[in-house]
Amino acid sequence: MSSGELASIDGRRARRDRNRETVVDAILSLYQEGNVSPSLDEISDRSGVSHRSVFRYFQDLEELYRVAIERHHAMLEPFLQFNAEPAGDRAGRIEQFVDHRFDLYERVAPVARVGRMHALRSDVLMDNLTRNRSRLRRQARAHFRSDLDALPTEEADALTNAMTMMVTFEAIETLRFHQRLSKSATRAALVAALSRLLAPETS
Repeated sequence: MSSGELASIDGRRARRDRNRETVVDAILSLYQEGNVSPSLDEISDRSGVSHRSVFRYFQDLEELYRVAIERHHAMLEPFLQFNAEPAGDRAGRIEQFVDHRFDLYERVAPVARVGRMHALRSDVLMDNLTRNRSRLRRQARAHFRSDLDALPTEEADALTNAMTMMVTFEAIETLRFHQRLSKSATRAALVAALSRLLAPETS
């Protein structure tokens, strides 16, 4: 094969990769705008890639949805990390924890709604979701170590599970999206719930 033929093949591959990325960018932008199930027409119009070409790059729309959500997960990786040095007092630790979870929710909400819907039909997306939930639980346990280590293991585990549940995407979604609470009211509710949960028992 001549160098000219190789260059032509490389050019086609590069163009294919660019167009594939353009389609993924298009569907993510539609998700961000609140369109949880974009049609092929909408994806094609936004990307400038024809219907026929979309299906040259992706086997079907489900594959496109999965690839887009996986890309979004990868983009969010820095924000999933939570390495803050725990504050010296419990109130400060709670504020740090809520701030991280609330910031994460605000960043992921539009695409996360779609991701949870498609995870029911995709083992890959469900595995990603499960791993992220496990990571967030480990972060809660580590951040509140000073509050939990003195407790019996069973009680510490129960509190960790409860804390994790209180600040899941689904919990914050209920307050922000379904109950239409403001950011400040939602944040105050999370802080109050965690403060009450972690408050030492009084006789």
